[in-house]
Amino acid sequence: MMYTDVVLEKGGGIDPGTYARKNGKGIRKIMDEKLEQIKHTQGYTSDTELTVAELKTLVNEYKKTVKKVLVIEFPEDPWEQLW
Repeated sequence: MMYTDVVLEKGGGIDPGTYARKNGKGIRKIMDEKLEQIKHTQGYTSDTELTVAELKTLVNEYKKTVKKVLVIEFPEDPWEQLW
């Protein structure tokens, strides 16, 4: 979540307010809510309780969210993530 918020959005010069003004939430809040929804549904109190399958699903949801909100693909290459 932090990489998306700080590097892709703010570091990429994307105005976080545009989507937030339209939908009332920034990218970090949207992603945090997705995590909290899984935890609530499963009755978890900690992030560490998520299963591998749930984490994989969450990552896919995060990637879709980045594409929808920031209109960019989440970089898969770790070297690209480092710039």
